[in-house]
Amino acid sequence: MSAGKILKYFLSLIFLTITFSCSFINFEKVSFTFSVAENSQIFEGEFFIINSSYDLQKSSFENIISLQENKTTVVLDYEWIDNSTLLIKPHSGWKKGLYYHFELNGNVDTVTKGSFSLTEHRHFLYGKIDENFILTDYTKTELNEKDSLLFTFSKPVDQKSFITNFSISPSIETNITFDNENTVALVSAKEKWAINRQYTWTISQSLSSQDGYYLKDKYSDLINTISDTENPKILTVCPVSLDGTIFFTEKNLSELKDNQPIGFIFSKEMNFSSIENNITFSPAIKGDFYKVKDDNTRFIFKPYSNYEIKKEYTLKIQNKCKDLVDNELFEDKQIKFTAVNDFLKVLSIKINGILLSTENPVEVTVPYGEMTVEIAFSREIKDKILAENSISAGLTFPSTCNAPTKEAINWSNTLSQVTLKYSNLSSSTTDDYYYKVNVTGTSSGIKDSTGNYMENDVCVYFITR
Repeated sequence: MSAGKILKYFLSLIFLTITFSCSFINFEKVSFTFSVAENSQIFEGEFFIINSSYDLQKSSFENIISLQENKTTVVLDYEWIDNSTLLIKPHSGWKKGLYYHFELNGNVDTVTKGSFSLTEHRHFLYGKIDENFILTDYTKTELNEKDSLLFTFSKPVDQKSFITNFSISPSIETNITFDNENTVALVSAKEKWAINRQYTWTISQSLSSQDGYYLKDKYSDLINTISDTENPKILTVCPVSLDGTIFFTEKNLSELKDNQPIGFIFSKEMNFSSIENNITFSPAIKGDFYKVKDDNTRFIFKPYSNYEIKKEYTLKIQNKCKDLVDNELFEDKQIKFTAVNDFLKVLSIKINGILLSTENPVEVTVPYGEMTVEIAFSREIKDKILAENSISAGLTFPSTCNAPTKEAINWSNTLSQVTLKYSNLSSSTTDDYYYKVNVTGTSSGIKDSTGNYMENDVCVYFITR
């Protein structure tokens, strides 16, 4: 290609490029009017109106519109009047008293005038500025257990909305009431506020007034309850009546009988689980702790069985016992005690009316080989069957004599005396036939009505005539 042709080609190319580019360059500017002027702060219409000086490409224009409600972008409803006029509103509706931020940001595509880059902002309050719904005052002082939190508003509050939009942490069951004008909400604990606690209350912006205005801002603050740092003390440890109704405060634990309960009286209301976990016995005593009804200062320990006879126990009350606000016991305490439980005793054993001795054999006349054994105990017997099986009569010498046969058993009305009848005994006026009656003791033998037992077996010997 010649130089002249090349120059002609480049000049043609430059001309075409300039011609093509100029069809998209527009030095005019699109202009808009809005429902809210730049210097305005209030809007209360049904639709926010956007009016353009040019016809617009609808879908692309909607893409560059955003509306924030208290800094949260909301979904919009769009309604076009014509190609240059658009009406918008939040899909969920306007909320009176809240701030809105309208923004156009991006390229505005027109129908015939090309594309324009644009940024427009409008900030406004929806509703009337002199009718704002705000929290004007609230309780800031320390709460006693039965106090109420008071919240005062600039206009009557919607009660259901307050109940929904009020929260407190840590969570506690509350009662919410209102004054006659509904401008003051009162929040109290259903039971009582915890002592030594800090709560955080929050009222969300979704709270509305009776005339439909939403709270201008979210409100939240800390509130403290009264403090209690006093350590509890153990005032009394004493025997308690079997039914748990009477604390014998004038008695000490060495006056305990059988399986009598032990009572504990504290200077403050106590945490029951800390009592269960931090009061122990050595050696261990199986039993249960109980709280006296409606009195968190009094507790009872009820053993399952009798205190062991003549055994010394050590009761340990650790300072980890806590009151209802987690203050620990002032100090550890130890109490040593031995219950007054005593062994069951055999008062007497008679055979055919003759009193027998545990020391030397006694001669007893047994006509026709029969005898009646009477045994008197120091206390009423609990288990007759066990007692009967714990009493035996048998031969000792010589092995050729007859073994006694039990014929009958009778108990006295007080169950403290038993009579046993035997037959088939051997006897002689010249030879000695030795027999014995044995009453089994220790914890496996006879027990009185409260479960106390004989310290040892009791055995008596006799010679039949």
